[in-house]
Amino acid sequence: MLDIQIIREHADVVKESQRKRGESVELVDEVLRSDEVRRSSLKEFEAARAQQKEIGKKVAAAPADEKAKLIAATKELSQKVSEYKAAADAAAEEYTTAMWKLSNIVEPEAPEGGEDDYVRDFAAEGFEPKDHLTLGRGVAGIDMERGVKVGGSRFYFLRGQVARMQIAMLTMAVDQAEEHGFTLAITPTLVRPEVMRGTGFLNSHADEIYRL
Repeated sequence: MLDIQIIREHADVVKESQRKRGESVELVDEVLRSDEVRRSSLKEFEAARAQQKEIGKKVAAAPADEKAKLIAATKELSQKVSEYKAAADAAAEEYTTAMWKLSNIVEPEAPEGGEDDYVRDFAAEGFEPKDHLTLGRGVAGIDMERGVKVGGSRFYFLRGQVARMQIAMLTMAVDQAEEHGFTLAITPTLVRPEVMRGTGFLNSHADEIYRL
């Protein structure tokens, strides 16, 4: 999930990123609008709650002739507090849902579009490209059949130098991350749904997730 402060201060950058991805540009305005509603609703709730507490303190020390009025006011305010709380919760839910839909910001030099927009004349270069599975099998580095037997569809074994290459790439990624101040962490294998939603992966890629 993107930082809302970045969206507030650099909405044009986020919109351009959405455009380059071919995704909704209007979603950025939706996020900003829901953010304003969320903050406004929360402010109303907190103000009413503070007023409710203040009146509650006065009830105990109030004279008998004023106590009944204060109690009545407290009951009326309690209803408003409940309404403000419901509105604030609904606004927060709408805001979170909109935020989950936003994709990460692409790098400025990243080309627009997806695989269908990729243009390169391999024939003119005298080169016939091969996919990763063909290459991996060619060096006995990917075993799909055994992976399917052990783990099911879409699983595989990496072997030999291909397995070493994956370890080397992971190590390189860790080294680069640590150079930029990050700390290496080995996380739990399983995560809760709300955590997956926070990554933005549970929405558009929900069908790619394995569940227990």
